[in-house]
Amino acid sequence: ATCLLCVGIFLFAWELPVRRIYLVKQSLIAGVIRLCLWAFPAAGPAMNPTLATSYAASLALGKAPGLVALPPAPEHYVVYWAASFLGAVAAALLYSLWARRPLFGFR
Repeated sequence: ATCLLCVGIFLFAWELPVRRIYLVKQSLIAGVIRLCLWAFPAAGPAMNPTLATSYAASLALGKAPGLVALPPAPEHYVVYWAASFLGAVAAALLYSLWARRPLFGFR
């Protein structure tokens, strides 16, 4: 989901001619976000790793009032942090290949 979202943002905000028309650009990016939410319902609004972790911490607070804890399951960090980071790196790699630009400024 993160890779698709980042590629959509890269294309609509930087490359395609619609980038000059703010309302069209923002509407298309919102469409990409909705597509990601529809295609990857398990991620839901938690494609943002920080938001996913805050949801998990809030659930812990609901189970034990006064206790705020980070999620103990390593799967949480793999799914929401590592996968999001790798998806963003994959999108950056695809964009650098497509736009013929260096990845992270390195040639």
